[in-house]
Amino acid sequence: MPIVKLSQVAKGMLSGETARIESTDAAFRSDLEAWARRMGFVVREFTEGATKIAVIEKG
Repeated sequence: MPIVKLSQVAKGMLSGETARIESTDAAFRSDLEAWARRMGFVVREFTEGATKIAVIEKG
């Protein structure tokens, strides 16, 4: 579900804006990277752990 929520937030973002996302989903990193490529975003940071934290930027 984090990708669905992220897609909703991303609709309102302008080029160069960033967003921070947290997820406990084990597949979050691979899902996020595929989503970012498809949607024109860049994953600027990714922290592994029980809660994964990512920062994305709209291209």
